[in-house]
Amino acid sequence: MNGRTFCCSSWEQTAIARGGLLRTTLERHDSIRYSTPMKEESPDNEPALGSWEQRARLLRTMAHPVRLMILESLCEGPRCVTDINGLIDIPQPHLSQHIAALREARLIERYVNGSLRCYYILKPTLVKQLIRLISGEHSEQERERATVIREAQRRRGQREPASASVPASHSQG
Repeated sequence: MNGRTFCCSSWEQTAIARGGLLRTTLERHDSIRYSTPMKEESPDNEPALGSWEQRARLLRTMAHPVRLMILESLCEGPRCVTDINGLIDIPQPHLSQHIAALREARLIERYVNGSLRCYYILKPTLVKQLIRLISGEHSEQERERATVIREAQRRRGQREPASASVPASHSQG
């Protein structure tokens, strides 16, 4: 096995194969801070992202093929980690890292019974709808340039006074 990097939300798992042994280290990304509360306004006096930041963080956590497979398997009902590992062919330590990220995001939780760890979805409606949404076929709808510009200008006119609209001489036609 060659060296691989798996991005795990705010954690990065770097696996380095040396002499047949696999050494795993966890490194904290400084660019993502989960414990920092959002303020009402940013320093630039722009509105804070608030719930949008939380939604993006949730989607980043889910945005890994292994995590999506874990969530999809748990949509069918609770499973023990050995059953999940039977469905998803990755080393058990890697699976544990992905499960930990999903637990940290409060998407899944577990019950412990001796050596068994049984996982279930905490937010089944959210997870099932997202899985269904991203699994579906979505057609692309190309639109004519003139139609897009006309609709954008109409919407802009609804927001702004007429004097603030862009003069016709500045638009490209």
